[in-house]
Amino acid sequence: MSSHEQEQFLHALRRVELHVHIEGAMTPELLFKIAERNGMQMKHDIFDFSEHLDGSQKATYKEYVDLNQFLNVYTKATEVLKTQEDFKDLAYEYMRKAHSQGVMHAEIFIDVQTYVDRGVEGDKVVHGLDEGFKAGQQEFGITYLMLGCALRHLSSDECVEGIEMLRPYHERGLIHGMGLCSSEKDQPPSKFLPAFQRAREIGFERFTAHAGEDGPASYVTEALDVLGVTRIDHGINGIKDEEVFARLKEEGVMTTLCPLSNISLNVIDHLGELPIRKMLDHDLKFSINSDDPALFNSWILDNYVAIHKEHALSKADWIKISHDSISG
Repeated sequence: MSSHEQEQFLHALRRVELHVHIEGAMTPELLFKIAERNGMQMKHDIFDFSEHLDGSQKATYKEYVDLNQFLNVYTKATEVLKTQEDFKDLAYEYMRKAHSQGVMHAEIFIDVQTYVDRGVEGDKVVHGLDEGFKAGQQEFGITYLMLGCALRHLSSDECVEGIEMLRPYHERGLIHGMGLCSSEKDQPPSKFLPAFQRAREIGFERFTAHAGEDGPASYVTEALDVLGVTRIDHGINGIKDEEVFARLKEEGVMTTLCPLSNISLNVIDHLGELPIRKMLDHDLKFSINSDDPALFNSWILDNYVAIHKEHALSKADWIKISHDSISG
């Protein structure tokens, strides 16, 4: 099969996205639109601009040195989000783009606590997002689940408060699970056990954690043993460790890889560092995802194509990845 035929196959392959942050799907165009609607003047220090042949300019987010610099840009970008309409537009635009990328189901991280702390009502955040996702589901046929987040830069007590903010939305069937997000540096999973315990008491059943991205392989083990997660997000340093790799395989734990995110944040130097062939041959379950697609200017299909170019996978390989994603 020629490379052109393979790319056509990848475009046609239906896929599931298990690791995407909704704020990270806000394109510069949408950001400027929302900022103007809210009477805000955005500083241009987080953007690069290129000029088209017709003289118009296209904005992209600046390249990042590391995860912390990225999180600073991420925070600045989200400051424009203030109204229920803003969150609805954000969710709908993700669904529209996801449809063009062949996504049939998405599980999307949402961050309620950050906005409540800024004075935005939680209902505006959650109901706005749900309205946008529902509109996208009706128009494009994409199913979705919203997952809340415990944020590592907050204290353990603040994360418990954040879980309490999610409680009414879980009870209404709007938020279906929770994850542990943000930079791992000096933030072991065990610190956030009280938040996960409270989430279980409330009735949450779906748990995941960012682990082994900028943290050690031991954080993957800790997330499994202490927090009881059933999915590992990123997990790069875990899958490089033979003992952790063997455990992930044996227990059938899904690892949500975000290859071009890892390149953008200098977590890895090149895609060949990801042991894709080994993971396939040893039947370690993984999915390929975009993470923060607008902020990295790389959507889920871009990640599929990039991995194929680096690892030259077969049709059977891609079908397995797709099936594992669906079951993940």
